[in-house]
Amino acid sequence: MKRLLLVAACLLTCTSAVPALEAGSADARTPAPSLVFEGTSNPDGCGGCTPPDTTGDVGPNDYVQVVNSTKVAIYAKDGTLKMPIFNLSTVFTSGDCSTSDTGDPQVLYDELADRWLLAQFTDSDQLCFAISQTPDPAGAYFTYAFAMPSFPDYFKVGVWPTGYYVSTNEATYAAYAFDRTKMLAGDQSASVIGFPGETNFMLPADVDGSLACLLYTSDAADDLLCVDLGGRRIIKKQN
Repeated sequence: MKRLLLVAACLLTCTSAVPALEAGSADARTPAPSLVFEGTSNPDGCGGCTPPDTTGDVGPNDYVQVVNSTKVAIYAKDGTLKMPIFNLSTVFTSGDCSTSDTGDPQVLYDELADRWLLAQFTDSDQLCFAISQTPDPAGAYFTYAFAMPSFPDYFKVGVWPTGYYVSTNEATYAAYAFDRTKMLAGDQSASVIGFPGETNFMLPADVDGSLACLLYTSDAADDLLCVDLGGRRIIKKQN
């Protein structure tokens, strides 16, 4: 039986070679930033609290930044603020998620669906998710409130074809899988399953790029199987 060894998100096709860089060469150094601009400051969020828990992600046309607790700022890719900074709670219309801006915010651009994900927790042990209905982060959102078994401190989110995956620091370390397909469709029956009792903190993988490469091994030979991230077709298989 073949055993999964490695999953790696690839920006290159499976046949493309990644050129080796000589240690110490100029090409191996981190390039200078192409743009620097002032992001959302701490006072805009929680009045100067520490830490601000700054998080951001970039899409084709926008950069979205969130800070405690919890302000959302949407910038054009030239650094221009596209609209006034707003509270994440204002995206929600009912429940604790509509009145609480407790913090630990997360923002991710879901490259596979061309959508945006915004999230934060509440003091009532809920995780609040807002999924953009279009590629525009300034547009309308589908919103969800999930009751967690305990306070989901320091939660982190990863985008994957099969779900939105979350890690938390609770009484034990825990991992969760949220129904990404239903959340993207605005289906309020979207559910979550949890895996508590872990002994170390986990960080969910997040997909960036257009291809995923999976390396399998068998008794006969190693096979490289590359599929698109939506799981719709095989790109190439080497025996």
